[in-house]
Amino acid sequence: TVAALFRTTPPLGGPFTYNVGPGQTYTSLAQVPWTGLFPGDTVRLHWRATPYTEKVLIPARGTAAAPIRFIGVPGPAGQRPVISGLNATLAPNSGFASWDISHQFGLITIARADTDSQFFKPGFIEIRGLELRDIAATADVWFEGAAAIRLDAADSVTVRDCDIHSVCTGLSARLNGST
Repeated sequence: TVAALFRTTPPLGGPFTYNVGPGQTYTSLAQVPWTGLFPGDTVRLHWRATPYTEKVLIPARGTAAAPIRFIGVPGPAGQRPVISGLNATLAPNSGFASWDISHQFGLITIARADTDSQFFKPGFIEIRGLELRDIAATADVWFEGAAAIRLDAADSVTVRDCDIHSVCTGLSARLNGST
């Protein structure tokens, strides 16, 4: 069906908020159902003293009126939650195909998942209030030019109030329709 091709039918009861961090429902980014996000859903990453060291794929599409949001919740002194590329891991349920090496190009990647139709295009996503850092090209974790945020055939992505440093590239977009 068209809904299955484009994942446009959200579950009942949404939109949902997923809280990640110390004392929250989810303790790691790998526990968030990234491949099941729908318009209006929000992932709130709470600050903690140690950085999160996980790669994220956001294979989802919000709408102009109900974007999907990945938002940092600051610490007691206003610190942004940190996602570090140093020894960053990839969850088995990340949405990347087992043969896909594109996770080595971005700490946060906005692209379709391996199970999505070729016509699915992620978009209407907001990333806000995060610190993204520590991406250095090493053969086993990152490719040359790896980015803090990578767009792959995505559109309508907003990045604001993020501190991005100590990375090869801050933001990159693959030129097959990303805007």
